[in-house]
Amino acid sequence: MIIPYLFYTCAYLGISFVLGNGLTIKRVVFAFVMGTASTPLYYIVVLTYFTLLAPFLIKSVNNKKISIVILGTTPVLIMAAYVISFLGIDIWDYLKYTPVWLSFYFLGMYLKANKPKFNRKVLWVMLPIAFATELISTFIFGKIDGFNAYSQMRFSGAFYALILILLAYDYSKEDHSENSCKWLTKIGDDSYAIYYMHCACLTVFTRMIKFGDNTILPLYRLCEL
Repeated sequence: MIIPYLFYTCAYLGISFVLGNGLTIKRVVFAFVMGTASTPLYYIVVLTYFTLLAPFLIKSVNNKKISIVILGTTPVLIMAAYVISFLGIDIWDYLKYTPVWLSFYFLGMYLKANKPKFNRKVLWVMLPIAFATELISTFIFGKIDGFNAYSQMRFSGAFYALILILLAYDYSKEDHSENSCKWLTKIGDDSYAIYYMHCACLTVFTRMIKFGDNTILPLYRLCEL
């Protein structure tokens, strides 16, 4: 995990330098320590923290009280972010380094250990509701200065992600053909490198399909896909 992170950090710093952005010692240090060389790299830093916490988290999956506290970190921190942001303090860049993502990291361990059952029909009903909530939230927050409408650190984004995760989990318990398993495994094996490159690819591609100020968001997203 660390070696690819160092490689891509160096690559993004090199691209930035070629594009005319100066490199200071402070900027280089922050790039490696905080993942600021490119937008998605901060999460590798967060993932490193969580990996170090993994032994404790694994031991906690069967402790109901500790599990509730860990799973509650995301909604509590998002609520705190809402309150602080609407008071006029912009903390988004700092919030992403907190345990705001910990609930999702722990959820995978919890599902595997406890194997809870969910009503698939209810999840499918909730999916369009979650998507509509996320879309409306994006438009509303996009008009609020200083509020990151694109950030996943919103209730609507977390809710939408949770429904998708639970649906994927529910279907993963079924018997699958060997070919489908190979295909899913291939995506999993390649996703780490894809994560490092997806923002760079989107940056180039979206500039090619820019519609101007009157962008129709669903159409724009369709073109991105």
